[in-house]
Amino acid sequence: MTPWQGPPPGYGWGRAWPPQPPFVPGRAFYALLAVVLGIGVVASSAPDLGFLLALAYLMGLTLGLVWLIAFWVAAGDTRLHMPRRSWARWAGIPVMCFACAALISSGLPLTTRFEASRPALEQAAVRAESGEHFESGWIGLMPVHEVRTLGRGTLFVLSGSGETVDECGLAYSDIGISALQSFLSDSYNVSSYGHGWWYWCSYPPGD
Repeated sequence: MTPWQGPPPGYGWGRAWPPQPPFVPGRAFYALLAVVLGIGVVASSAPDLGFLLALAYLMGLTLGLVWLIAFWVAAGDTRLHMPRRSWARWAGIPVMCFACAALISSGLPLTTRFEASRPALEQAAVRAESGEHFESGWIGLMPVHEVRTLGRGTLFVLSGSGETVDECGLAYSDIGISALQSFLSDSYNVSSYGHGWWYWCSYPPGD
C-alpha cells in the first residue's frame, strides 16, 4: 500500500506540493544594485555630478520598490517560513542600500577624492601662480573646468553653467576665511577643507 504523498491537512489552496525552494533575489539583481550604488558613491565624490547622484537615487528607489513587491509576494507564498540563507539573501538588499546611504551622507567619498587629488592640485596652484595657463581637464581625480589666480589665491572651477554667479570649486590660499570671503565678494559661500584649501560656491545676489 502506497503511503499518502499529498500535502498535509491545512497546507492551503494554490500552494505547490511538494514545497518549492522560496524565491530569493538573484545574482543579477544584486549586480544591478551594486552598479547603481557604485554610481551613487562616485557621483557623491564630485560636486559637478549632482545630476548623476539624483539619477542613482531614482534608480535605487525603483529597485527598492521592486524588492518590496517581490518580498511581499514571497512572504505571502511562504508565510515567512524560510531558511536562514533565504532570509540573508532578502536582507542583503536593504543592508547594502543603508550602508551606501550612510557612506554618501558621511562625505567620505568626496574627502577621499580630494585628498587623493590634493598633491596634484597644489602643484597646479604653484604653476598657475607662476603664469601657466590650464585648459579644461583632469587634475588628479578632479575634473577642473578652469583655473584662475586671484592675488594670493588660486581658484579651481569644478562646476557651473559658465556664469560667475553659478559656479562651485576649490580655492587654495594662505589667507584666512574672512579675508578670502572679502576678497571673493559677498556673492560667495566659503567653507574650509583644511591645509589651506577652501570650498566655495557663488550665487546670484538676490538668492
